Amino acid sequence: MLLPQFGQQPKGKHLEKKSQSDYYIKGKFRTVERIRTNMSFTKVPTLIAQNNQQKVQKRPTGNIPIVKTFKEKHLEIKKAECRITWLGHSSFYLEMNGFKILIDPQLGKAASPLPFTVKRFTKEVPMTADELPEIDLVLLSHDHYDHLDYATVKRIKQKVKKWIMPLGVGSHLQCWGIQSDMISELDWWESIDHLGITFTSTPNKHFSGRKTNDRNQTLWSSWVITGPNQNIFFSSDSGYWSGFKTIGDKYGPFDFCMVECGQYNHLWRENHMFPEESLQAFIDLKGQYMMPIHWGAFSLAPHDWREPIRRLMIAANEQGISNITTPLIGQSITLGQTPYPKDPWWEKV
Repeated sequence: MLLPQFGQQPKGKHLEKKSQSDYYIKGKFRTVERIRTNMSFTKVPTLIAQNNQQKVQKRPTGNIPIVKTFKEKHLEIKKAECRITWLGHSSFYLEMNGFKILIDPQLGKAASPLPFTVKRFTKEVPMTADELPEIDLVLLSHDHYDHLDYATVKRIKQKVKKWIMPLGVGSHLQCWGIQSDMISELDWWESIDHLGITFTSTPNKHFSGRKTNDRNQTLWSSWVITGPNQNIFFSSDSGYWSGFKTIGDKYGPFDFCMVECGQYNHLWRENHMFPEESLQAFIDLKGQYMMPIHWGAFSLAPHDWREPIRRLMIAANEQGISNITTPLIGQSITLGQTPYPKDPWWEKV
């Protein structure tokens, strides 16, 4: 394969299973709510023009502080405890019910099939593949490059015991050498119990694809992660929609919500939330604490790199919502051990 990072479109049992989904209609997966905008290649000239007109700081000029997770004092925790470590953007290292879980691990240098584009803001990451211990489970939300990174998968695959993901995504992993019996694919509203934890695939308003000709051939999802003592929500990427309230009513309240707040633009507002919408999604989800994600590592939209978190914090202050946590990249949070980090570190960069 000329560019293996492209992966492969679903075939065999992956194609058979996805074809049985109620959301796979006329050869493509469809969102629950209709998307009216069309962010196709015809929009690229408009985006480039807009990008050139806006004089914003798309990348930090200073050094973003990074906590080197396993070079710090990272002690074992009790089985009943839950610890969440932000790896930047939408990637997490989750310790729950005594097990080690990676969520959308993107430890690569770029969020793109081409290494010289969409480069990471920092040269270092909180943990490298070599520093990782054995991983009990990797949880994936969809196949975009900033969430599913070929280089990261290749580096960690020998350490991973199980992979869980939406329909069709497993075809990429098999192309990259992951055995099919290690892969579980879920449709929206399906759940799987593993490690004493329930993982439920929930809908969101987004899309999928790694090439120009495979749009929406794999499913995308948010995740409800329910352990014996904690209930967590991971939004992945999504436009704002009524489904957040549905998920909150059905699976909430949540102890902790990781909610997208960056990489937005009016051209694709139905695929990515503006920060004020992210806050409303958190309210709809009935969350106790919110952590803004999908910012701080890559520039995928023509806004200032700090704009998402600034706008979100302004909106939260206006609405009197104080339970927003903003850890450093690589910093760990143990659920229930408040106060959670709130340092506005981005203002010091």
